[in-house]
Amino acid sequence: MMEMDWKDLLIDLYMRRAEKNVLEVGTGFGSNLSLLLEVFPDSTIVTVDPELSASNRIPQGVHFVQSRAESLPFRDESFDLLSTVATIHHLTDVQAALGEFRRVLRCTGRLVIMDWTPDSRYNPHGREKVVRSMEEVMSSVDHYVQVIHMEEEEDYYVICGAKPC
Repeated sequence: MMEMDWKDLLIDLYMRRAEKNVLEVGTGFGSNLSLLLEVFPDSTIVTVDPELSASNRIPQGVHFVQSRAESLPFRDESFDLLSTVATIHHLTDVQAALGEFRRVLRCTGRLVIMDWTPDSRYNPHGREKVVRSMEEVMSSVDHYVQVIHMEEEEDYYVICGAKPC
């Protein structure tokens, strides 16, 4: 079986349900924001990043908020979907971020996490950093959401979960 491109896999996960309010944690270069806009053209899409300079990379129609994943400035149950792509390995406190993700998700809201595997050809950061964050997420994500999809490919892993009511 041929490995699915990470963008195709994310689009497949996103398209399973229409979402009204979408949060992307970790703006990065804006690649995932383009996917979100494509899949959810009528939704409110917000992105957060600790670096103000990330606001220069967001597509039109996306709202930028400067913030860290470990302390999101949103009310409880504000979003139907929270997506974070190639960001988890940057976090200083993965557990605090997962707690915040759960807090801002609505009942049955979905969490999609995608990050590079330690030996991914796309990983520009060093194996140890990715190993630590990946192990932490894999071992604890089911304390925050009900995992409905989890897969690990050669270059990336993806987890999709839903917040229980």
